[in-house]
Amino acid sequence: MTRITQAMLYARALRDVQANLRGSQRLQEQVATGRRVNRPSDDPAGMLRILPLRAELRRLDQLTSNTQLARETTDLGASALEDASELMQQTRELLIQANNGTTSVNDLVGLGERVDQLLGQFAGIANTSRAGRFLFGGTITDQPPFRLEEGPGGTRARYDGNGESVLIEVGPGVETALNAPGDSIFLRRRRGATTFANGGTGAQPGPDSSTGVGFGELRVAFAGLGGAPAQITAGTGTTDALGSLTYAVSGSTLSIDGGPPVPIPATNQDFQTADGRTVNLTISGTPVPPNGTFTSLAGLSIDGGQTVTVADFASSTVQVRDSEGTVLSVDVGNLNATGTESVTYGGTFDPFTLLIEFRDTLRGATTDNQGETKARLQRILQEVDGAHDGILDGIAVYGGRSEQMDALRARMDSLGVSTRESLSNVEDSDLTESIMRMTQQQIVYEASLSVSARIVQTSLLDYLR
Repeated sequence: MTRITQAMLYARALRDVQANLRGSQRLQEQVATGRRVNRPSDDPAGMLRILPLRAELRRLDQLTSNTQLARETTDLGASALEDASELMQQTRELLIQANNGTTSVNDLVGLGERVDQLLGQFAGIANTSRAGRFLFGGTITDQPPFRLEEGPGGTRARYDGNGESVLIEVGPGVETALNAPGDSIFLRRRRGATTFANGGTGAQPGPDSSTGVGFGELRVAFAGLGGAPAQITAGTGTTDALGSLTYAVSGSTLSIDGGPPVPIPATNQDFQTADGRTVNLTISGTPVPPNGTFTSLAGLSIDGGQTVTVADFASSTVQVRDSEGTVLSVDVGNLNATGTESVTYGGTFDPFTLLIEFRDTLRGATTDNQGETKARLQRILQEVDGAHDGILDGIAVYGGRSEQMDALRARMDSLGVSTRESLSNVEDSDLTESIMRMTQQQIVYEASLSVSARIVQTSLLDYLR
């Protein structure tokens, strides 16, 4: 038979009081927090469901935040493009004004300064940034994507970004682009036919691809003789006849390409061809053989003569390049005279190029070139819609993304509500039940304190009476 000692009574009373206190504190915590499970020990099995649900809620909160960021960024992009569209509308109005037959040369030059201001504003829009990050540079967001650069061919817009987009997760398994590469909007080109005009050289656009943009200029100059007898050399005068030329000796005279005979020998002598072209030659004696052909070589340049490509007419197509690598394909099959051809690279008038060409055309207007100026302005007016299309398409892209973000935000909210309901079913307490149990537990706790106090008060004197 086990003997119940006073120490055992004290220990048992202490355990009971502590157990009742812990129960009371746990119920008080459930009432205060509104949760039935506050730590794994409260419900180990329930915690296995609670932890994944909490992780899912954190993920949904992050996706909701990403969706909001994407919406704000796309709204900013759409707003910038709407401003760019408004600038293109102003450009159209100025083009119509400049094409008015009553506009004076001084007025055209003044309009050129206004267009230069529009160009600066447009560059600012293309370099729109948010929180120090540039919006239209692709994934290169730490530097302005567009810059205006002066080169041999004049002012050109350079794109320092790339063709990629910054992606962000906005839904379970769903990513969206925060931006659109700026070159696809502000430098979009749908290259068409290249045309020559006003030169009378006989040169035609070649069959190969050209890479120039906007307006250009092809200068055709005399570049020496090829295949001529030793007695026939180029003179120091002006030569405008190019291509294959025949020569014929008759007595002490020489004729070129069926033109009038000229006495020889001759120094720096102009020889006329049958069709009125001129070749300046030095004839040191009777050529051997006395009849034959030689080639008047052509020097072709698209950067004002800084870089020259020589056409020897061995091939009908010549690729003319400038110092920057721009290529113009030229068909020289019918090239027969020197001169300057105005080149139009059709379909390449992106917004930047259009504004630059518009400004430069206006600035270069003079009384002597009014006809050419009007013709250029008319061609620019025909290109303004194509230049505007890239901006309008960009607005549509950003608008579609904004709608997508609204739909995804609603979906994230719905998933969040569903997940919180599932978490509440496992984690939350029934407040009414918890309060009643807490009251009951408090009564038990107070009773245990009262009984324990009576045990503790028992002393040896109680047994000596």
